[in-house]
Amino acid sequence: MEPELRIFQIHDKCTGCGACVMACQHDCLDLQSDNEGFLYPQMAHADKCVQCRLCENVCHVLKNRYMPRPQWWEKSAVFMFWHKDACILENSTSGGAFTLFANYIQAMEGVVFASKYNRQKARLEFDCTDRHQLSMFRGSRYFESNTNNIFPEVKKQLNAGRHVLFCGTPCHVSSLKSYLMGREYNNLITMDFICHGVPSNKYFSEYLSGIRGFEKIDNVNFRKKDFSRNIGWNDLNLYLVRDGRIKYMPAPSSSFYQGFLENILLRKSCYQCNIINNTAADITIGDFWGIKYYKPELNNNRGISLIILHSDKVKELFRSLKDKGHTEPLPYSAIEYAFRPRQYPVTPREEAMTRIRRKGLNKFLSRKYLFSKMKYNIGSSFPILLKIYKWIKK
Repeated sequence: MEPELRIFQIHDKCTGCGACVMACQHDCLDLQSDNEGFLYPQMAHADKCVQCRLCENVCHVLKNRYMPRPQWWEKSAVFMFWHKDACILENSTSGGAFTLFANYIQAMEGVVFASKYNRQKARLEFDCTDRHQLSMFRGSRYFESNTNNIFPEVKKQLNAGRHVLFCGTPCHVSSLKSYLMGREYNNLITMDFICHGVPSNKYFSEYLSGIRGFEKIDNVNFRKKDFSRNIGWNDLNLYLVRDGRIKYMPAPSSSFYQGFLENILLRKSCYQCNIINNTAADITIGDFWGIKYYKPELNNNRGISLIILHSDKVKELFRSLKDKGHTEPLPYSAIEYAFRPRQYPVTPREEAMTRIRRKGLNKFLSRKYLFSKMKYNIGSSFPILLKIYKWIKK
């Protein structure tokens, strides 16, 4: 008889972090994809379960192990930042904030844990700079990342005394803190980012199957800059690499990108997420889109990061790092634009998933976004027609 564990009773709130699987000392659990491609814990060997409940004790959803915003955020220090190194700035999603802290950790002979694309397994997964160059971890990839049993390795490096930077979504950081059972490490810096939510790796792979010549890829980035081609921070795009060949797809021409932005492909837990506003991280980074209200003259389309420092140890650290780029302190109110409510309506998602199961992902997306793609193609080929269309619409 299969044990009645509470981790199986929170399906719609489960974030797929895998902390329960990594904590199980009897190899009872496994992390498997459901029919939508999202990761959930499954009972692999019920006969081995001794009902120790350790899987429940490390579940950050069951334990709510993150600090409430009023006690944490209002004490935070807020900055805008962009790196002075032009190469770092061009290869970063926004202003190079992740690289700023990652370079510090590496200079201390520490290790950085973050997410990268694994071309052999065709998935996004966590790994570390002991095995890969830091450049592999830069950029934005808007689909679910497999934690890849990384938490025990993080704990091992911390206990060995190495400096560690762990960067992930707010739920990744929350789950790591829960896996560590609340123990505070002076040599650990956790970093999350302003998260929109995640589609599944399965749906991204299905989407690629419809792009001729890029069905299998070596790397992907959803926010790739190329200053030589005048592609900057404000230019949302899907960037694919295969055998040295590159494909740029502006966001309006990518139906997967549109589905992501319209919140119809996200994981169920993303529709009721409150972790983004109750972070457990030392640092939160993101795009400072509020620059257009604060100082629009500074927006040169090269990228500006929003850096929010929560803990005292990173506030002190940042004082020694801020000279590596342009830094300006911001009022607490500056972050409100970035943290809009993450209570997305779930009905459009359920309707989309029903149609995807019936028609297939690519057929559904191509039909849903046919008009917007046509409008973009016509507008980019004949910009005067797009201006006339917008004028008539007004």
